[in-house]
Amino acid sequence: MLLRPATSRDAVMSTAVLARAGIATEVCPTLDELVREIDRGAGALLVSEEMLSGDGAEALARAVSAQRPGPTCRC
Repeated sequence: MLLRPATSRDAVMSTAVLARAGIATEVCPTLDELVREIDRGAGALLVSEEMLSGDGAEALARAVSAQRPGPTCRC
């Protein structure tokens, strides 16, 4: 699961909660990095609402729209 949290504290807490559930995560510090990682394949995204603004949000929408149906997890 790719994460783009609003704060480093959110990243730590989200990663810990998901790890306890057995879910591997990768924190992306920018939306640009998140988009690059989507292109490599991801099973799920968790993006804070605060991060969805500007050009990065448009790039994210294009990347998600370009995904083919079904899982693309690189686990």
